[in-house]
Formats: sequence, structure tokens, C-alpha cells
Amino acid sequence: METQRGCEITYVGVLTNIFEHLAHVQATGKLRITTDGVNVSVTLDDKNINVVSSDLGRLKGVFKGKQPVQMLRDISAALNDSNFHVTLSDEDAELLKLGSGVRAGRITKAMGFEHVEVVSMMKCVKLLGFNLG
Repeated sequence: METQRGCEITYVGVLTNIFEHLAHVQATGKLRITTDGVNVSVTLDDKNINVVSSDLGRLKGVFKGKQPVQMLRDISAALNDSNFHVTLSDEDAELLKLGSGVRAGRITKAMGFEHVEVVSMMKCVKLLGFNLG
């Protein structure tokens, strides 16, 4: 079954609530979303969630009016507390891992990201909307 809806994601706190409620649930499934020419595939296998997008740059809209760095800390901490692991990828490669079981580097730990593993620093910087040059 395929359902199409158009909406703007405005409250990321909902995600943290979902993870808290799903902490004791075992589930498997796949969801594919296509909107405005962007494909997003979400695969859930117990506590592992893989998100692959054809245009991760479009996710910057999620951060509209919010602090992306603080949101990343909050979401990764909620994922860890609920024992979830999320891998965020574009069509080419993994960019970021959040939640439990990640290997945070020294720099990310020093920045307060205990539950974030940066796989591709340049792509992550662009995703968060910073311009390096």
C-alpha cells in the first residue's frame, strides 16, 4: 500500500517520544517516502534503523527555526537511552550514525556528542547547513 502526503516536519521532539515508546518493542519493516522528487527509504530491523535519502540536503528544512546541533544531541541521546541505532546515508555512502553502539570520535565527544559517529564529516557539515568555503 502506498500513501502520499505532503507536510513539513516541525517538531522533532515527537521522534524522541516515539523511540521511548518503542524501546520495549521488537519490530521489522520498511517504509519508502517520495516527496518533491526526493526518495527516503527507512528500514527498521529491531533496534537498527537505516535511513537512505536521495537528497539529504532537503532535510535542512527539519532544522527550520531550531538549533540543529542541540537537536542532534537530543535525538542521539534519546536513541541511546532507548537502545536504538540509526544510520543516515545518502545514495552513495553512510554519513552519520546515532544512538547506541556508535563509536564517537574524540572531536565529537569533545563537542558533546557522546552518541554520534560521524562517518563523512564534509557531508555532515553541509547537511547541517554550514558553509566552509
